[in-house]
Amino acid sequence: MNPATAQQLTSGMAAHGQWKVQLSDSIGKGAADLDPASIRRDDECPFGQWLHGLRDPAVTSDGHWETTMTLHAQLHSSMAQLVTMSKSGKTAEAVAGMGLGQNFSKISSQFTREIMAWRDGK
Repeated sequence: MNPATAQQLTSGMAAHGQWKVQLSDSIGKGAADLDPASIRRDDECPFGQWLHGLRDPAVTSDGHWETTMTLHAQLHSSMAQLVTMSKSGKTAEAVAGMGLGQNFSKISSQFTREIMAWRDGK
């Protein structure tokens, strides 16, 4: 894997980790500052823009690319659902939905593992 691709994968992982912290904080406060429709769009964050913009068959023919695309979309969808829940007054349920063993946490873990496997050539 070329170093630029490896760096994008590492940066994407870090950015989504930081976003989870911000998301948790915002959801705990009712998520008034977040727009579920924008969050659902997996092609608007920097990592998603990079991922959707890949055209090199040497990269996109790898099974990791397709799996990462799918998990990234699922992660954004799950985040949007949690924000919608919080905005509709179900803040406690949304906070619980971010917990270990919940759908969001499972997708997030799979996403991170997939990026690491792709980056590390496994």
